[in-house]
Amino acid sequence: MWRLVKFFTKSGYTDGRYSLATGLTVARIAGKRFEAYCAMEKKQSGFSFKRSAESFQDNVQRAGPAAGASYTLIGAIVLLGGIGYAVDQWRGTAPWGLFVGLILGLTVGFYELAKVVWHR
Repeated sequence: MWRLVKFFTKSGYTDGRYSLATGLTVARIAGKRFEAYCAMEKKQSGFSFKRSAESFQDNVQRAGPAAGASYTLIGAIVLLGGIGYAVDQWRGTAPWGLFVGLILGLTVGFYELAKVVWHR
């Protein structure tokens, strides 16, 4: 039972001035949550490079499509905007080539982003 009192003192439920009886009352209030916490603490105690690497790999794999779509969005805007700017310089049609290139870049980029977001 002393572990219960130490747990509630460390976690901020009490400030360490309470007796064992008060700690037991707090422990009774916590009930099942505390038991689940202890089981989880025992199960995941200690640092593991393997668990850390697996977690990192899982996060990267889940974020991959969204990252690819964001790069596509930025790339399409820059590439098509640059082509529009080059057309402006070549033909002398000041802002219109750049404007059309940026609009096409936004359209293509958001289309690719929507494909990733609404993928089934």
